Amino acid sequence: MVAMDGKKVTVTYTDEFGIWQHLADEFRQHFPLRNLHWKSAKGPLRNIQVLGVELKRFNPDTTEQSHMNPETLLEKPYLNLYFVNCDDNEKYRQIVKNKIREWLNIVDSKRKQEWLIVYVTKQETMRNAARYFMKGTVFDKIKADFNSSRRERCVQLRLAENDSEDYEAWQELITKIKEGILCSFDQHVITYEEEIKKFDSQRSIVGWNYCRSFILKERLALTFEIMNLFEEALVQYDELEASFFQVLKDRALAWFGSFGATDPNDDSDNILDIKKKQYRDLIMQNTTSEFDFRCYLFARQCQLLGRLHRPVDICRRAQFFISTFCRAIKEHQANIGEHFLESWIFSSCMSVVNECEELAPLTSMDDSSTIAFNAAKGELLDLARKQLDKIGIYYDHLPSLLPFTASLGDVIPPATDEEGKAKKNFSITNKELQEAINSQNDFDVLYLSLTNRALGAYEGSARLRSVLRLQGDVAALHFDGRYSMALWRTRMDSC
Repeated sequence: MVAMDGKKVTVTYTDEFGIWQHLADEFRQHFPLRNLHWKSAKGPLRNIQVLGVELKRFNPDTTEQSHMNPETLLEKPYLNLYFVNCDDNEKYRQIVKNKIREWLNIVDSKRKQEWLIVYVTKQETMRNAARYFMKGTVFDKIKADFNSSRRERCVQLRLAENDSEDYEAWQELITKIKEGILCSFDQHVITYEEEIKKFDSQRSIVGWNYCRSFILKERLALTFEIMNLFEEALVQYDELEASFFQVLKDRALAWFGSFGATDPNDDSDNILDIKKKQYRDLIMQNTTSEFDFRCYLFARQCQLLGRLHRPVDICRRAQFFISTFCRAIKEHQANIGEHFLESWIFSSCMSVVNECEELAPLTSMDDSSTIAFNAAKGELLDLARKQLDKIGIYYDHLPSLLPFTASLGDVIPPATDEEGKAKKNFSITNKELQEAINSQNDFDVLYLSLTNRALGAYEGSARLRSVLRLQGDVAALHFDGRYSMALWRTRMDSC
């Protein structure tokens, strides 16, 4: 699915006093976090309505490296919690204080990670401690030893005997957790923005690398995404796209190994699937092809639009991307193979439409949005159908006459046997197209099915001219002796 679930912010916990087993279930009930507010240095206040959190036991042995994959970096904790349960001042002084200090030294060695000490106690313990107030409680000593002047790093969780007091105690802890996560997130954003700015300022220097620039900026985009700030993440990819077009205009494509589009199933894979190849690794290694890079960039933009529940924008972007990128593919047709382009356009259009049809019911759309979605979807289905015109004429499943030759741009004469054999060396890997090529009946079924889907979309958007055009195409086949029943069904469906 386009609108797939994203990663969660990681929060670790350290429990050296056997507390976690008594807190875990209730602790998890307070997640996901809700209503976080982040103020960036450059923009207005952002509201994060829901934020998923993954709790993990603290691992002191984990190390971080600056060259790590951006997605791997997201697994680093934003906040580390240390649970303490001790009401004996002497034990605290001799044992507990040193344990906290050792943990804190490890946490401080990790970059851009926040920490919080959680002192867990019961109400009964609090009442007993009041008798010895002059000595000060263990929690008082923890605050004196570890609180910083800038912000409080210690919070007390009182396990209450009634629900109202329990709610207040947990709310204080949850508030501190929100503050810690937002503080860590803000540090990440500031650091990444500074690195991007510094690297972009070196653009005119020999050795500057677009792929490196992409990785830096995508790291920022993924950081926004993990915090459910999808609009901000999308801006980063849109800026990367604009930057790429400038590179393309300057013909400075030395960072791309080749044009590509020669891997198995490149003509038929789901264009929105970002896991079908190790895209980020290829980009980091400067071995990605232009074809893979542009497909990945487009898929990431659509993935974010999916998480924003904007199927109309996905369809519109897809139409623009496919129609513009196919020109570049045509320039490399000799190295790719005959009918690669038709198969890629058909497969890409159908992948986008199928994904968006699953997304649309999950999206709140008014009448105008529904009309816009049907129109955008209809254009993609129509574009896919035009590829069937081209393939059908080539394999003699359609007559080489108008209106079918209109999809070719020019009316082409039938290929000779020798030319046909030479052109058929490339093997289309889309299974639907394979079956349609091998069987006249399968081709007819696919052609009619796709035409009906396009008709339904155009009718839902009141595109009457497009409806009449498609009905005319089917009517033309009536005279070929194969589509009399198909024509009747199409007309009945449109009534």
